[in-house]
Amino acid sequence: MNGKTLQILRYRTNLTQKEFSEKLGISESLLAKIEAGINPISTRVKTKILSACEIDESLFEIVKNMDLFD
Repeated sequence: MNGKTLQILRYRTNLTQKEFSEKLGISESLLAKIEAGINPISTRVKTKILSACEIDESLFEIVKNMDLFD
């Protein structure tokens, strides 16, 4: 999963960057950097995304391996 895919997931939840970052427990600036491709998605943030979006880890790995938005 890359930043663009994360952004699409956020859009799916109808949340702003501020709302989504609060839900994930990360700063809004970190979320913006991840979505822009400046920062990679850490294991800690990945776990938070899976929980916040109610995504199974196997689906996360499928999306990550597809690289649809690179």
